[in-house]
Amino acid sequence: MQDSKRLNYISRIDAISASSFNQEQKCIAKNILSTCPVENIDSVYSLITQRIKTGFVFDVAPEVNHNNVALAEENTSLGINIESTKQGKTEHKLIIGENYDALKVLCSTYIDQYGKGLIDVIYIDPPYNTEKSKEDGNNYKDDVKATKFVYRDKFTRDGWLNMMNERLKLSRKLLTEKGIIFISIDDNEQAYLKVLCDEVFGEENFIASMPRKTVGSVTTKSDRELQVLHDYLLCYTKSTEMNLALKCVGKKVYPYRDDGGEFYIVPLQDNGPHGTKSARPNLWYPIYYFNGEFSLDGKLDSEMIIPNDHRNDAGCWMWSKNKFLSSKKDLFYKDGTVYIKHYFHKDEDQNRYQHNKTWLDNFLNKNGSLTMSALGLRGKFDYTKPVELLKFCIGLCKNKNATVLDFFAGSGTTGQAVMELNREDNGGRRFILVTNNENNIAIDVTLERLNRVINGKGLNGADIEWKYSIDFPYLINNSVRVFDIKNYELKLSDITKAEELLIKAEKEFKRLNESYGSRNEFDIYRELAALNPYKAV
Repeated sequence: MQDSKRLNYISRIDAISASSFNQEQKCIAKNILSTCPVENIDSVYSLITQRIKTGFVFDVAPEVNHNNVALAEENTSLGINIESTKQGKTEHKLIIGENYDALKVLCSTYIDQYGKGLIDVIYIDPPYNTEKSKEDGNNYKDDVKATKFVYRDKFTRDGWLNMMNERLKLSRKLLTEKGIIFISIDDNEQAYLKVLCDEVFGEENFIASMPRKTVGSVTTKSDRELQVLHDYLLCYTKSTEMNLALKCVGKKVYPYRDDGGEFYIVPLQDNGPHGTKSARPNLWYPIYYFNGEFSLDGKLDSEMIIPNDHRNDAGCWMWSKNKFLSSKKDLFYKDGTVYIKHYFHKDEDQNRYQHNKTWLDNFLNKNGSLTMSALGLRGKFDYTKPVELLKFCIGLCKNKNATVLDFFAGSGTTGQAVMELNREDNGGRRFILVTNNENNIAIDVTLERLNRVINGKGLNGADIEWKYSIDFPYLINNSVRVFDIKNYELKLSDITKAEELLIKAEKEFKRLNESYGSRNEFDIYRELAALNPYKAV
C-alpha cells in the first residue's frame, strides 16, 4: 500500500508541466520522495509541490550571495533634528538601499526573540509593471537612462512576481499577529498579485481589494471609449485576529429611560441585503401589541404589526419566533414601529462607529501632485500617492503607537502621513521608510520632503509654500535617523572580520530599534546575506 502511494506520487511529479518543474527539479523531487520515510510521504509531497499551486511560476528565492553581508549603518550627516530627539520628539527611520537587503536587516531587528514581528502596518506602492515608463527610458531590457527618478517598473511578469514574492514573504514575518498590509496596484498585475498574496498571507486573511478613483473625470488625451479611472488597494492581515479600526462618527445617545435604565432604540426589522420574506421566510410573522405588551397571539383590540416592504418584497424581522418569545421584554413600540432597546452599560465603548467604505473616491492623484508642488518638489517624482490615502490606511489600525513600514517609499508620502496623523490624534506612531538612491531620489526627494515637512524649508534653506496648519505650520516634533545599506565580503574563514562585523551590527541594530535584544550569531550572518554580489568594502 505504502509503496503504491510512493509510486503514485512519483508519477505525479513526472506529469507536472515543464513550465512549472524542469527536468532537474523533477529529478530532485523524485529522489526525495524515493528516500523519505513512508510515514512522511504525504507531507513531503505537499511541501515539494507547494510552489506550483498558484498557477504561475516564480522562483523560490532570488540569487543570494552568501559571501556578502548587508548591514544598515547610520549616516549621521543626513539625520533630521536628531540632536533634539531627547526633547520629546518622535524618532523615525529612513533606510537607503536595496529594499530586499533592508528587509533582511529589519528581520534581524524588528522580530523579537520569540519570532514575533514588531511591525503593525505596512503600506507599499510597488512598481505597477506598466509600459508607461518606457517613455522615460525605463525598460527591463535596457539600462535606466532617465535623468530623473522613475520606477524601474517594466519587468517580465515572472520577474515581477519573483521580485514581489520574496519581499512579501519577508514583510509577513515582520508583521505583528494583528498586523495589516496595504498594497497599491493597478490592472496590469492586480489579479496576479492577489493570487500571490493569497498564498503568502492566506486567503482567509484577505480583507478587501478596494478600487480607488485616481482621476476626477475622463481625460481628453485618449480616444478610447472606455477609460480606466481607478487603481486598487489590496488589504491583508497577518492572521484572522484583525486590528482594523471602525470609523468613529460620534457618541452614543440614550434618550429613553425605564426601570432597566437609560436606553436607545434600533428597529427590529432587518433592513440588510437579506432582509426579505423570500430570503428568510422563517423571520416573517405578525407581532401583536396591546396595552404595553407584545405577543404572537392576537387579542381583542390588539394591533397587528408586520415588517414593512423591503427591496420590493415583504420584509422580515431580525429575530426568530423563539428569540422574540425569550427577549420581548427588550422591545419598544413607537409610532407603529417595533424597536430593540439597548441599555447603557458603563463598561461599554460609548463611541458610535460605521464601517469604512471599500470604494475610495476621495483620494485623487492630483492631491498628491498638489502637495508636491506646495513643497516645491513638483516634477521630482511623478504619480506620488495623496497623503490622505495613507492617513486612511494607517488610521484603520487601532494602535495609535503603531510602527509603520514602507519599503517602496518613493517620495516619502507615508512618512508625512504618519507625522500628520500623530498631530491630529495625539498618536505616537513611528515610520520606517526604505528607498533606493537611483538618480539620487533618497536625498533629493525622500529626505528633502521629510525635512521640508518637519522644518518648513529645504535642506539647502529653500522656502516652501506648504504649511500643515495656521497654528502648527510644520511638524517640528519629529526626527529622522538615516541609515545606508553597506555590503561587506565575508567568508567562513574571516573569523576576525566576522567578530568585528557582529559588534558593528548589534550597535546599528540598537539604533534602528532601541528595544533590540541580542540574537544568535549564526542567525545574524544568515539573515543578512546580501541580495547580489558586491565589491568588498
